[in-house]
Amino acid sequence: MRFYDKQSLLTEVILLTRRVDLHGEKIEIANKQFNEIINATYSFDIKFDVAANIIAEDSDIPPLEDGDWIERKQIVRAVTYNGIRLLHDDLNTRQFVIQPKYQGNDELAACISLIQIMYRHNMVYVHAYYRSQHVNNLAYDILTLLRVYARAADVLYTLPEQRTADPRKGYVTVHIGSLHKDI
Repeated sequence: MRFYDKQSLLTEVILLTRRVDLHGEKIEIANKQFNEIINATYSFDIKFDVAANIIAEDSDIPPLEDGDWIERKQIVRAVTYNGIRLLHDDLNTRQFVIQPKYQGNDELAACISLIQIMYRHNMVYVHAYYRSQHVNNLAYDILTLLRVYARAADVLYTLPEQRTADPRKGYVTVHIGSLHKDI
């Protein structure tokens, strides 16, 4: 297992962006031109102290759109609420799932459509599914997932009935339905 550091995560962003540039298919959506790759996946192992340092150093990375900031706050709040509620009863739950809605519209999925958090093998596993992700938002979204992991680890560590949990290591997997950039 190789744990990522800040440089490794930045390299991942660069590689994904190059992949879209080199191998993306040209498409048109709502009269806008994009290069797009469908079904992109990446993952990384992270340690809590590295995640905390990256969050502290790079909290000023701007989102692509203002709505992304609101979405992040709602997701982190949901991690806190769901984590305390679900992990309190069962450390091994598979029900720790967040399904954000697009700008509060219950009929539309947000770009981050689903996040599942599981605690296994003394690690916090974060599985995220993006229906859509713009390459210019990759760094911001990785930072969001680091916040999700760190918050879930915090919740696990502070639950008195789960004191045996040691969530200082995490594994994040991201599946992207459409990874794209403007042409």
